[in-house]
Amino acid sequence: MNSQLQKIMEAKNTGVLPRILMAGAECAPFAKTGGLADVIGTLTRELHALGFDIRLMLPFHRVIKDQYRENVRHIASFSVDLGFELYDWEGIPVYFIDNEYYFGHALYCGGNFEGEQYACFSRAAIEALPLIGFQPDIIHVNDWHTAIIPMLLSTQYDAGRQGRVRTILSIHNLHYQGRFNFGFVADLLGIQDKYFQKDCIEFHGDASFLKAGIVFADKLVTVSPTYAQEIRTPYYGEGLDGILETRADDLTGILNGIDTAVFNPASDPWIPFPYDAASLQVKQKNKEALIAELGLTIGPGTPLGGEKLRAFLPWHRREHRETGDGTDGV
Repeated sequence: MNSQLQKIMEAKNTGVLPRILMAGAECAPFAKTGGLADVIGTLTRELHALGFDIRLMLPFHRVIKDQYRENVRHIASFSVDLGFELYDWEGIPVYFIDNEYYFGHALYCGGNFEGEQYACFSRAAIEALPLIGFQPDIIHVNDWHTAIIPMLLSTQYDAGRQGRVRTILSIHNLHYQGRFNFGFVADLLGIQDKYFQKDCIEFHGDASFLKAGIVFADKLVTVSPTYAQEIRTPYYGEGLDGILETRADDLTGILNGIDTAVFNPASDPWIPFPYDAASLQVKQKNKEALIAELGLTIGPGTPLGGEKLRAFLPWHRREHRETGDGTDGV
């Protein structure tokens, strides 16, 4: 345990670190489409290194199954054809929820089927707890895919052991909200009509998984202190600024970091000429290699910059409102 964490524990007059279950749709190195996977993977490893008893729960996506099927151990099954596979990730137990119908193809399929995928995963994550021999003190959910878990715990498991678990929702990107017809969601998860209201799950006539998480999670975290402020404004709030403002005291921004073991130019296999702080001059060779690969007609001394952007297309947002596409963006 590092010294800063030790001071926090002493200030709270406790010597026991909370047990944590991290749940998400993707996690590097198992399955990755973007930064969400990097953050979940890095944060899980860092918390483990600090001494937390942390476990990870993911769908057993096809891309994971193809690579790891020989290294997992089957630990439980449900009568609804859900299996639980256990994998040891450098000392961190990883539980893969296995269902070929929901997770035997792409991570994100769009439309109502994607809502079914992650409603199934969220329900299974809760139901798994008595079966895997691990009772967390905290379930840390991420983005809309698992944001319904705090609501289910509060409204359907409040009398049981699972209902005593505290929850944290990390908002990595507020634009993706998991919006579907309420009747569809109610049928999937047994949610009562009384929760279809503006101070709960209702959002512009739909049900929003993300809004449910914002309302019911004990604490909210986002990817930087600046973003935590921005999403409480109409410009950045994606229509959820009002409900986020009501949770301002429970909303914290923690700046994302990077995994310096993975993102290391001295060992990165995608860089043709590795370098470190003592050999920065080698970067010029990488620049020249990139110019050649892109077929640019510029000299090696010309400034060259790159930028990674995420595009949200207006036509897709309109289409989403018509189809209930939980992906809500491209």
